[in-house]
Amino acid sequence: MGTGRASGTVRNGLTRRIVGFGASGGAMAVALIMALSPVAAAAGHTYHAPYAGAVSQTSTYTSQSGCATGALTSPVNWSSTTGVLMLTAKTSAKSCGTQLAGVGGYSYGYVQGGLEVAIPIKVATSAAHSISVNWKLHGSATEAMSPGTCTLSTTASYQSCYVSAYLSAYAGAYLVDTTNGSYFYQTNYWSFYNDSYNDTYCYSSTCYNSSGSFGYGTLGGNVSFFINGTLNKLDSYAILTYFYGYAQSYVSSYQATLTGASASASIVLAGGSNKATLSTIVVT
Repeated sequence: MGTGRASGTVRNGLTRRIVGFGASGGAMAVALIMALSPVAAAAGHTYHAPYAGAVSQTSTYTSQSGCATGALTSPVNWSSTTGVLMLTAKTSAKSCGTQLAGVGGYSYGYVQGGLEVAIPIKVATSAAHSISVNWKLHGSATEAMSPGTCTLSTTASYQSCYVSAYLSAYAGAYLVDTTNGSYFYQTNYWSFYNDSYNDTYCYSSTCYNSSGSFGYGTLGGNVSFFINGTLNKLDSYAILTYFYGYAQSYVSSYQATLTGASASASIVLAGGSNKATLSTIVVT
C-alpha cells in the first residue's frame, strides 16, 4: 500500500542554534521546540499519499435491457500510492421500434462505480479534534437526449412515451473509533446530478407532455468533508471515505410506437486531467 506520513517535524539543529542564551534563552528554546512538536501542538497532522495501511474496496453494477447498453469502459481503480481514483461509466439507449404486448418497448441502461477507502490515523492528545478529508475532483459529465416521435394509439385508455438521461455522483467521509466501535460523522455533504427528460402520456384520449433539464453541482473543484469530535489518544481510529458515480439512459413506450428516440450519459474520470484525487486528511 506504500508508506504514509504525517506532516510536521522538529527542525534538527534548533537546540544547537539557541544554546548560550542563559536561563531565559533555555526557556525560549524549550518553548520553541514544544511549539514545533506535533505531539505538543496536537495539531497539524496532514496525511497524504502514499497512504500507509489503507484498505480499499471497489464496487460495480451494470444493467441493460432492450436496445440499451451500460458499461464501465474504464474499471474502477484507486491507488493508495497516488490517492487517485479513476472510472468511466457510460450508458446509451434507443427505441427498438417493433414491439408486441409490451415486449420491445423498453430500453434501459444503467451503470454504477463506487469506492470505499479506510485509512488509519492517530491523535496525539485526548481532546476535541477537527478533521478535514479533502478531495480534488476533475471529471467530464455529458448527456444527450432526443425525444423521437411518439405515435399514440387511438384505442388504448392509457399510453406513454418516455425518454431520459441521468447522471449523478456523491461522496463523503466519517471517522470510526476501531477500539470501541463508535462513529463520528461528517457535518457537510457533496453531490452532483443532472437529469434531462421528455414525457408524453395520455389518459382516455387526453394527452400531456412535459420536458426539461435540471441539475445540481459540478463534477469538479475541491471538496472537503469536516468531522468534529472528542477523541482519545489511547484509541485507534480510521477515516472511511467514499465516492460513487452513476449514469443512466432510459427509453420506453407503452401502448404507443416510439421511433428515433435516444439517450446517452457518461461520467469520465479516466486519467490525465480527468480524475478524482484524495489529496489530504488533516487532523487538528
